[in-house]
Amino acid sequence: MERENYQFAKTALPQVLPTLLFLLTKQDEDADEDEWNVSMAAATCLSLLAQAIGNDIVAPVIPFVEQHIRNPDWHYREAAVMAFGSILDGPDPNVLTPLVSQALPVLIEMVKDQVVQVKDSAAWTLGRVCDLPIECIQLDVHLHNMISALVTGLEDSPRIVANCCWAIMNLTEQLGGTDIKTYPLSQYFEGIITTLMRITETNVNENNSRTSAYEAMATLASTGAQDTHSTIAKLGVAILDRLDTTVANMSQAVGMDDRLAMAELQSNLLNVLTNVARTMGRQISEISDRIMTSVLQLLNTSGKQTAAAEDAFLLVGALITALESDFTRYLESFSPFLYNALQNHEEYQLCSISVGLIGDICRSLGPDAAQYCDNF
Repeated sequence: MERENYQFAKTALPQVLPTLLFLLTKQDEDADEDEWNVSMAAATCLSLLAQAIGNDIVAPVIPFVEQHIRNPDWHYREAAVMAFGSILDGPDPNVLTPLVSQALPVLIEMVKDQVVQVKDSAAWTLGRVCDLPIECIQLDVHLHNMISALVTGLEDSPRIVANCCWAIMNLTEQLGGTDIKTYPLSQYFEGIITTLMRITETNVNENNSRTSAYEAMATLASTGAQDTHSTIAKLGVAILDRLDTTVANMSQAVGMDDRLAMAELQSNLLNVLTNVARTMGRQISEISDRIMTSVLQLLNTSGKQTAAAEDAFLLVGALITALESDFTRYLESFSPFLYNALQNHEEYQLCSISVGLIGDICRSLGPDAAQYCDNF
């Protein structure tokens, strides 16, 4: 049953909005990014108002944005960017399209601002723009400069890296598809992957920047058009090299923090490889022996770190689907881990994934799976 909308937010907007816009300028320049403060609360409130009111939020907010988007005082400059980004979820796409077209050149420029808070909010707002229906963006006009700005942002401070990765993920999810020959990101694909690989060489994961970069790689691998598949294949080999290194170094992770960091990195690498396998299909057979060797070593030494084991099982599932009956040669080595997981009811997620793997095995092997069914 639909609830009646009494439009309380719309009625209160003339009284509430000026205060919210003023509070957006009250950033604490020394505050930690994750620290809740007045300006963050104001932005959240404005975003919720936009969702409640829709199109009517645009007219009273845009003058504030236009007035302060180039203000010499960074507090007002950042507030203008944040105000624009905060109202993008609510109004109709046809209302937002001309605003986005007008704002994008300025937002792209502001990703290179001298003040980190402004750059951060500009990158976040670009991510919000890329999350809109793709028709809101004039790709022939803005895509090149947008990608250039986002790739530049990937080598900035960690908080900006995370937002640029999010924007790239939103773009490729909307534009991509592994069954199409090419897509607008094809010409930038290898350059983006190269930059993401470079910035993930660090052992630091401040603001989840490294994790965000691996998530962006995984998304690119799962959505890349056919003319990017050669780059995706190279990515698979490079990521596998890194996974092999982490498996070889697992004994060096002594403390709990080190072990957790190692498991997180391995999960990131496994996720990328899973998407590479899903995209490459049977072509993954070129490195499947190496993948299974690494996965089996990881499972043998991971101990109680079930997070990495879950991701390893998901990778195995992708290999089963890709290789079909050719996966049979790995079953004898892998099945003991599968049986153990099926009996490990306390780790219900791993157990659930294992049940799914049995279905994958039976579908891929067909009648040949019968010999394993008694043990299953």
